[in-house]
Amino acid sequence: MSTSGIEEIEHTADWAIRVRACDLRELFVRAALGMFGLLADASRVELSQTFDVSLTAIDVETLLVDWLNELLYLGEEHGLVFFEFDIDRFDAQSEPATLHASIRGGQPDELFKVIKAATFGGLSIGQDADGVVAEIVFDV
Repeated sequence: MSTSGIEEIEHTADWAIRVRACDLRELFVRAALGMFGLLADASRVELSQTFDVSLTAIDVETLLVDWLNELLYLGEEHGLVFFEFDIDRFDAQSEPATLHASIRGGQPDELFKVIKAATFGGLSIGQDADGVVAEIVFDV
């Protein structure tokens, strides 16, 4: 899988992605797109259901893992995958870090694999010349 700013990277036992974005808000959107892109073909999913997600966490790393795991939970609970993310409130600089988003998803015709969780193992978020980059490992 490779889309703009998202690439699957080699990992011994689990799945991992590298995500590049201009800022943290965009990074969170691309991380979610990358995660669900591992699971299903976005072009074959009718985005018919909308949910609101509000999270707070002690730092940006925890907020990212909590965000991805909340999306996985909602997806599993409702049999959906999500491919549209509108983060309308995002503050990674304060304590606690906060996020509020509206997400849209639909039922996939096929799941390629199941992701159990986004993990802290191997998680990194940093800056490079082009913006923000993160590596995220998923337990499968």
